[in-house]
Amino acid sequence: MSFRTSPDWFKRTRSYKIGHCTVIVPDPIDILIGKLNPLEEKDIEAFRRVIARTGHPTQDELIRELRLSVDLFRPAFAEEQATDITGNCRRLWPLIYGREIDPRLDDHPARLGCAAEGIRSARHGLALQTAFSAPMTG
Repeated sequence: MSFRTSPDWFKRTRSYKIGHCTVIVPDPIDILIGKLNPLEEKDIEAFRRVIARTGHPTQDELIRELRLSVDLFRPAFAEEQATDITGNCRRLWPLIYGREIDPRLDDHPARLGCAAEGIRSARHGLALQTAFSAPMTG
C-alpha cells in the first residue's frame, strides 16, 4: 500500500531527530486525504476525531488540497487496485460536513474535475462542487 495524498504533503511535514534517526511526520490533512482511498469506517472515524480535536480540515481546506490532487482521481492502471475516490468523497461529505457533494459536476465554478476527464495538472486544477443542500439527518 502506498501513501497517496496531496502533492504538497512534504511541505507540511515535521521532522524530529531521535538519536541517529530522523522521523518525518505528515500533516493530519495529508493523512486524512490518504484515507479517502479506502474510506473504511475507521477512516471516517479518523476524520471525525481529527476535526473534533483540531477543527481542521475545514471544507475549504480539504477542497483546496483536493484541487491539487488530480492524480488521486485518475482511473487506476491494470496493476493498481481500483478505488472510487469520487464516490468516497460523495459518501464522506454528508457524514463529516453535513452537505452533499458532487465531485463530477462541471457546470459550476467550484468544480472538482477528475483525471479521468483528462485534467492532470495543477494549472488546470480541480475544484470541488458542494451543492449546499440541507444537512442530512440519520
